Amino acid sequence: MGSSRWAQWVSAVGPRLTRLKRTDLFDFSSRSSVEMFEDWHVWTDKGYGGKSTATFQPKFTSLVSDKEWKASLKESKSSEGKDVTTMESNAAVFSGTLSTVNTRADVARTGFAAARAHLPWYVQDVSDFEGLSIRFKSDGRRYNINITPESFFSDDLYQGFLLVGPEHKDKWVTASLPFENLLLTGNGRIKEYQRALDHSELRSIGVSIADNEEGDFKLEIEWIRAVGGEELEHYRRGRSPS
Repeated sequence: MGSSRWAQWVSAVGPRLTRLKRTDLFDFSSRSSVEMFEDWHVWTDKGYGGKSTATFQPKFTSLVSDKEWKASLKESKSSEGKDVTTMESNAAVFSGTLSTVNTRADVARTGFAAARAHLPWYVQDVSDFEGLSIRFKSDGRRYNINITPESFFSDDLYQGFLLVGPEHKDKWVTASLPFENLLLTGNGRIKEYQRALDHSELRSIGVSIADNEEGDFKLEIEWIRAVGGEELEHYRRGRSPS
């Protein structure tokens, strides 16, 4: 493509790209999303003397053959049992058991579990957007959404929270998290000096739970998107944008 044609293409397409209302960062709502689960890493307090457990796995609505299910997860499972597995919803499921048991005297507290994935390079720059929207279903416990940006300070972690009332427990809802409202934390503590998130280069996004309550937890996520101000306002008002 010649330089003049390239300039015409940029002139025509560039403004359209900047006017996008939203872009998917992670979409777990189709079976084609199976491969992205390989990029999600789970860790708990076990490395610090705790006993919490957690997994981050796909969940499908359709009937899937046992052979296909094994292949998609790339796990070796027993061939005994049913030939067909029924999944309830096209989503990612972050679940496990939180324990506050602490077996190490040099650790102040335990009771946390987390999952995280690095963002693909083509969605690391979300400077054209103003926040995140997340379609999820939870058990009513408090979950954290964690964003790690490219930063001089290696412990920078920006956090938002997912918490629903009793009337929305175990129901699908959509939450909006404006970037400007996220808390800057580091090593598990809120930083005294709050710097605005530079969302021109995000490294990773994750979820975690550390609500100091023992017991099972379960959070399902259909998608995570970067969205513009108009769409954030729709979600604040409880409406789905067109």
